[in-house]
Amino acid sequence: MANSSAAIASAYGTSKAPSFAPRPPRSGTSGAVPTRPMIKNGLGLGTRTAGESKAEPLRREELQVISGAPARPRRAVWSALLVVLILAVVAIGIPMVVNTQMAQRAYDIRDQKVVLAELDAQTSTLEAKLLEASSPQALDSKARELGLVPAAPAGTISLGASTVEGGAPAE
Repeated sequence: MANSSAAIASAYGTSKAPSFAPRPPRSGTSGAVPTRPMIKNGLGLGTRTAGESKAEPLRREELQVISGAPARPRRAVWSALLVVLILAVVAIGIPMVVNTQMAQRAYDIRDQKVVLAELDAQTSTLEAKLLEASSPQALDSKARELGLVPAAPAGTISLGASTVEGGAPAE
């Protein structure tokens, strides 16, 4: 103990270790010797004062209500109520929003299917007109309306004799 006093004294730069007065007991306490909990197999079994031996029976501490402190803090109740309310709104609100969006998308898809069906009908009509207009009979009648005449049989040119053999002029 003397060595530790000397070490403390040298740490404080004095020849004598500082003396610490014991703390006065708190108001409302008996000033008894401090107790420590006795623990056996992880269970608190009671308390034993510093001077009691293990052979003496254990003394149980009595629990006391601290006066002046509110039994239930109001803030915790309102906070818990607010958290529950927010969770309820989220739990109800998110599925409602998702269902609304799904219904809106279903209507959009239905509208797009109607537009697609109309465009398919127009495509079928235009393909039928194209096939009708590209038939040989339709092409011949359109050419006659424009003043075109059918071509005469083709002839060949002989370069050696410088003559056209076969063929006829267009009418």
